[in-house]
Amino acid sequence: MFLLLIGRVIQVLLTVALIRLATTLLDPAEYGTWILLQTTASLFVLFGISPFGLYLNRHVIDWQERGLLPAGFKGYTGYLILFSLCMTGVSCLLVQFGLLRFADLSMWQVSLLVCLLMIAQTFHQTWVPALNFLGDRKGFVLGTSAGILLTIGMASGLYFLGFQGVAPWVLSVAIGFIISTFIFIPSSWYRPLGKDTMSFFRQLDLRDVLAFSGPLFLTTAFGWGQTQGYRLVVENKVGLAEFGKFAAGYSVVAGLFGALEGVISSFFQAKYFQNINANKNVNHSTELSQIWKVTLYPYAIAGSFLYLVSPEISFIFLGKKFTDDVSWLSLVAVSEGGRLLLNLLSVNYYGQKKTHILIIPQLVGVILTVGYMLYDKSLSFYDIIWALGSGYLAACVILFLSDLKTYLASSLIRSALVALAIGGIFILLGTGIAFYAQGLTLVALTSCLGLVFILPYLKQHLRGEK
Repeated sequence: MFLLLIGRVIQVLLTVALIRLATTLLDPAEYGTWILLQTTASLFVLFGISPFGLYLNRHVIDWQERGLLPAGFKGYTGYLILFSLCMTGVSCLLVQFGLLRFADLSMWQVSLLVCLLMIAQTFHQTWVPALNFLGDRKGFVLGTSAGILLTIGMASGLYFLGFQGVAPWVLSVAIGFIISTFIFIPSSWYRPLGKDTMSFFRQLDLRDVLAFSGPLFLTTAFGWGQTQGYRLVVENKVGLAEFGKFAAGYSVVAGLFGALEGVISSFFQAKYFQNINANKNVNHSTELSQIWKVTLYPYAIAGSFLYLVSPEISFIFLGKKFTDDVSWLSLVAVSEGGRLLLNLLSVNYYGQKKTHILIIPQLVGVILTVGYMLYDKSLSFYDIIWALGSGYLAACVILFLSDLKTYLASSLIRSALVALAIGGIFILLGTGIAFYAQGLTLVALTSCLGLVFILPYLKQHLRGEK
C-alpha cells in the first residue's frame, strides 16, 4: 500500500498540473465543450463497454492463472475499437438533431473526438489498473502517472506550436493515454492472434458473462445520468461558459477525492476479489468488514479536509477565468462523499455477482437528481450540488436496505459512525483554525491537522505493506 500511496501523491500533483493547464489553455466555454465531449464518450462506454470491463476486473486474476489473459486482452480491445467506431454514427445523429451542442465543432469533428476519447481513456483505465490486480504495483503507478505526464507534454507542445482549442487537447489526451498503456503492459498481451484466442472464447462461459454484465447495462446507464448526464441539463440552463466554470471547480474537489478513492480501492479490491475467488465458501460479511476498516476513516478525513479548504485551494488549481466565485466548492465534498459511499456499498454486489440489485437504487438516484434540475427554473451551483447529493443519498439508503443482513453483520453502521464522529471533530477543529487564518496559511495549518489524524491510520495499514 505504501507504493500505491506514494504513486497516488505523484498522480495528484500531476492532476493538479493537468487541471491548471486545461483552465489556462482553454477558456470557460472551451472547457465546457471538453467536458461535454467526455460526457458523451462516457455514456457510450458505460452502456456498451464498462459492464464487460467490470466482468474483466472480476476475473483478471483467474484468467492470468489459467493463461487466458493475453487472449482476453485482444478480445476486449478489439471489441472496444469496433464499438467505438460504431458510436461515431450515433454521435453524428445527436449533433445533427440538436440534442448536443459543441460550440464551433462540426458534426464530424465531434464524432472523431468522441471516438478517440472512448478508445484511449477506456483502454488506459482498463489495462493499467489490471496491472495492480496482478500484483504489478510499480507498473500500475508508473503507467497511470505517465499517462498524465505525456498528456501535459503533448498539450503544451501543441499549444506552443500554435494549435489551440478543444481538438488539440483531446488529441493530447488520447496519445498520452494510449502510449503510456503500451509502455507498461506485458508485450505478450498484444502479440498477433494465435490459438490462445480461440481457447479463451471456448472456455468463456457466456451465460456467466451475460448474468453479470447484463444488469450492468441498465445500472451503468442510470449511473451515468446521476454522475455525468446531468451536465447536459446544466449546460442547457446556465450556458456553456457558466457550465465550464462549474465543471472545472467541481472537477478539482472530485479529482482530489477520487485520487484517494483510487489508491484505497486499488488496495482493497485486489485482496477482496482474490479472497472470494480462492474460497467459494468465504464469509462476505467478514470480507466487507475489512473494507469498511480500510476505507471509511480516510474518506471521512479527506471529506472534512476538502470541506474546509476547497475554496482556498481552487486558486491553485484553476486559471483566473474560473475563480470569480468559489464559495460553493465546500459542498462538493459532501456530494462526492455520497458518491464514494455508493461505490463502496456496490462492491458487495460485484463480489456476489448480484449486479441486478444495483438497478433500482441507481434509477431512483438519477430520477431525483435530474428531475430536480429539470424542475428548478433558476438553477444555481448550490442547487446542482444539493440535487447530486440527494440522489446519491437515496441510492445509498436503498442499496443498504437491499442487503441489510450482510451490512449489519459486517459492522458497517459502527464503522460509519466512528468515521463520522472523527470527521466531525476534524471539522470543528478546522473551523477554529479558520477564525485565525485564511488563504494558504489556512490550507497549511489544516493540512498539518489532517496529518495528525491520518498518521495512526497509516501506521496501522502500511505496516508490512510494499
